[in-house]
Amino acid sequence: AYFLLRKRQTKAAAAEVGEQAGKAAQPPQSTAASGWVAESFPLAYGMYGQKVQKLQKYLISHGYNVAADSYFGDITKRAVLSAFGAPSVDEWQYTARLIDSY
Repeated sequence: AYFLLRKRQTKAAAAEVGEQAGKAAQPPQSTAASGWVAESFPLAYGMYGQKVQKLQKYLISHGYNVAADSYFGDITKRAVLSAFGAPSVDEWQYTARLIDSY
């Protein structure tokens, strides 16, 4: 239910921005330059926020050399690939491994 609500909110916001600009609606970009903070899953390259920082702290506590800067960049991506076997972290992985940490 949360995912569907979030998806509707994102579409509505993108449509409003697109109408104001006189262009077709585009979803927000997940880059630091756009000012959009990703608080949804999967956590992946280009996102930033508190959940990414928590993930980075988890990686640091497990011996990975990453900075807890809240940005999911190249170094975090390589560490996640090594630790999780995939270049991103879905909600189940995040909850199972990180929810009780930090």
